[in-house]
Amino acid sequence: MHLAVLWWSGRMGQELITQALHRNRSVSTLVRRPESLTHITPLRENSLTILTGDATNPNDVIRVICDADAVIHAVSVPLIHHKPTTLYSRTTQAVIDVRSHTKAIHYVVMSSTGTDHVRRELPRGVRQVYEYFLWDVADDKEREESLLEHSSLPYTVIKSPFLIPGTIKKSSLTAFTSYKSSLRDIISRMTVAHTILDIITHQSHIRQKIVPVHAF
Repeated sequence: MHLAVLWWSGRMGQELITQALHRNRSVSTLVRRPESLTHITPLRENSLTILTGDATNPNDVIRVICDADAVIHAVSVPLIHHKPTTLYSRTTQAVIDVRSHTKAIHYVVMSSTGTDHVRRELPRGVRQVYEYFLWDVADDKEREESLLEHSSLPYTVIKSPFLIPGTIKKSSLTAFTSYKSSLRDIISRMTVAHTILDIITHQSHIRQKIVPVHAF
């Protein structure tokens, strides 16, 4: 199986690539800074292809996803960033735009629980802090998910709780529509990456939004 990873910043992309290679998958990734992956050593020759480009540019996106069986969108912005961002929705629009030039791909999108009903239900103080730093990210994630719902892509949206370091732990999945936010809902990046790769392997949860949480 060949995977494509769209990735700009954050540690999630690194973890996904590392685990995919350890599962004997071949990986192509589109990054802004190739040097950010110099510490990742492929287990076999030619199993990792690193391309430099813009994940919002269809011409760059097609280069990395044209032969992929699945595409993982792990593009993100730093907590402190220029506002408002449209990076997420423009990345997904680029994938939609080139879909006709690829084989059938499973498109997995990293997102967060801080949108839609959860965003509205946050305690007032928490919501004010969240909106101050990430209102534009939440807005754009909601736009991105609307694009997906109106497309024909076989997608899965991973609505992740707060990400932390740590090892792979037992986890469960719940539908985002029935998810209730909890301060206990933190999860390691390794667990989320493991979950994503399992979903791709089994081609499960198509056209669904799901929340992975550690099983306590």
